[in-house]
Amino acid sequence: CAWLPKGRGVGAATRGAVRRLISGEPWWRAGTPSAGNGAAMRAAPLGLRFAGQAHDMRYCAMVASIPTHKDWTAVASAIVHAAAVGLCLRTTAEALEPESFLGRVRESVSDLDLPILVLRSDPAVRRTLVEQIAEVHHWIGRSASEVFDHFYNGAFVMETIPVVLWSLLEFRDDPERALTGVVMGGYDADTNAAMLGNLLGALHGESLFSQ
Repeated sequence: CAWLPKGRGVGAATRGAVRRLISGEPWWRAGTPSAGNGAAMRAAPLGLRFAGQAHDMRYCAMVASIPTHKDWTAVASAIVHAAAVGLCLRTTAEALEPESFLGRVRESVSDLDLPILVLRSDPAVRRTLVEQIAEVHHWIGRSASEVFDHFYNGAFVMETIPVVLWSLLEFRDDPERALTGVVMGGYDADTNAAMLGNLLGALHGESLFSQ
């Protein structure tokens, strides 16, 4: 509440939620029913703190999400991102196998009753977040322009999560190329590149600074 008046780059969902907090709304009711990426972008520290502790990580990701994003897909995206950070922390770029990695990421939320959502990139397609993550594997080896055209590089988590995961897996040996690609992809490039940076940092550790 103290941060909002001087905060920069505040998403609409977060701005609305904080205004409701300021007005006295309880934190568990203040969140906006939005599937934007604002909750996921805050989840990386939970992946570091609770790597290998699935229950605690999921619980904390949920509690950290709902004050701003009171939406099951947004909550699931925070769990997914925290889980992906935790997985990257415990492997290497050489050992990171796309299909297995995506499977374990999906498992972090596969038991949740997630809604089927319409994709902005193709309004005729309807998927859950789990199904959207599964789609990433089929795009490994394709060009960034094709992938971004397919998934879209926006702030909707049905776009953010697959683009970030694809970029990690496609360029796991080349962090600079991965980040440059997301930045140059436009739209919500700052958040998506920040989330990709979380994963690359967890994967490469301190060696990332020497590349």
